[in-house]
Amino acid sequence: MSFQTSQPVERPLFREEQFFDQWWIKAVIVVLWLVWLSTVGRDLYAEFRPGRLDGGQPKPLLGLILAGLPSLAVLSAATWALLRVRLILTLDRASLHIRFYPLRPRIIRLDQIAAWQSVVYSPLRDCGGWGFRYDRRHKRRVYNVKGNLGLELVLADGAKLLLGSQRPGELAEALALAKGRA
Repeated sequence: MSFQTSQPVERPLFREEQFFDQWWIKAVIVVLWLVWLSTVGRDLYAEFRPGRLDGGQPKPLLGLILAGLPSLAVLSAATWALLRVRLILTLDRASLHIRFYPLRPRIIRLDQIAAWQSVVYSPLRDCGGWGFRYDRRHKRRVYNVKGNLGLELVLADGAKLLLGSQRPGELAEALALAKGRA
């Protein structure tokens, strides 16, 4: 039995997947977890150590656990977000797909792209950091997760987008090829 697809699968002209994998982000996560663990450990020790100064009964364990759950939930969610968020740029012959996971993807048809250029920018100065942002100085939407290189797109309606990329030259060449300008 042979399987046939209705359309052949087209290989993208360009694909790049980027993560928040900088060493300093991982260091911040580790430090936050160590602070949380030491705080919880200190509180547990203070309640259950022998020879307590106040001589009173320790607080119920359930109360201590419930008091720590909100901070555990926030820290766990932040850790998950930083380790799972990624930017996926995919260019095929018809469109550019921008996926800033876990947000909805944005698909831009190639006929909507009027111009593009590779740029070096300052994520902190221009748009206040990394992520899905708005750069007020240059009036453009920004998708980035690391570095200071990207491809700026000018759309047919005049809107601007900045796509952070570790390979902006390759993306620009692939876009030129897809639009027939190579």
